[in-house]
Amino acid sequence: MEIYGFTEKAEKEKGFHFMKKSSDDFYPQSEINIEFCIKGENINPADITKIIEISPSRSYSKGDQIKNKPVFRDHSLWEIETGFQLSFDVNNQLEIMIDMLNNKKDLIKKLTLKYDILISFIIVINFINQDKPAIYLNKEVISFANEIGADIQFDYYFYEKSNWIYKEL
Repeated sequence: MEIYGFTEKAEKEKGFHFMKKSSDDFYPQSEINIEFCIKGENINPADITKIIEISPSRSYSKGDQIKNKPVFRDHSLWEIETGFQLSFDVNNQLEIMIDMLNNKKDLIKKLTLKYDILISFIIVINFINQDKPAIYLNKEVISFANEIGADIQFDYYFYEKSNWIYKEL
């Protein structure tokens, strides 16, 4: 059985647990988004895009006005993200992000030498109906983050949705 891109057999082999809705329906309830951010006061997001050759999901420059507010940005940002996905394990989404960045590792390291920047992975988890995905970092994630000088942050939010309905893909 395949639900949301996961196969029951493959996920059980990885040690994941399925939540049982009925006798034939397993599904995750937590949503996970991984953000990869490059922040700095003196960086140009367009330059980062040219160097890394990935279009950002979001970017802004120091001095830009925050939408609908009389406040201006105090740093520049270049960011890509996976988008929220239903998941049993944060490492699934981290692997997607690392796969996108793996062949850019040397370019990212050069950016750290050229600019005063902060590199971060931000793991955003929406816990829904008290469902809890596996939250740990495997060796590959830790190693990659260390190699590029990235920190890892967690943001989490809790929601109760009594009529939460998911559709099979």
